[in-house]
Amino acid sequence: MGKKVANGEKDLPESVEVVIYDGYVHYFLCHVHSMNTCTRHPERPATQYCQKHYRYFCDECMTCSNPKLYCPHRTSCIIWFLEREKRREDREEEQTRDEAA
Repeated sequence: MGKKVANGEKDLPESVEVVIYDGYVHYFLCHVHSMNTCTRHPERPATQYCQKHYRYFCDECMTCSNPKLYCPHRTSCIIWFLEREKRREDREEEQTRDEAA
């Protein structure tokens, strides 16, 4: 479903153009409008995009693929932010339940 690049370490969508120039690998997104469906559910519209793995996700699938591994986009990642907020809300809800009991 994707293309293998540079020793097969990345599985990229077909719409990503790969150019190797002066020993550096450059990735360019092409035809982005055709990729606006969830990677796991092609019939659903995508609401978020993972810059590290070049994948689109619907609301149900929106989770960080590798939360413990380094991600250069982490500080600007909406997926990471929303997951962190959800964990915080869950902790607060659990503390409220414990205090009420």
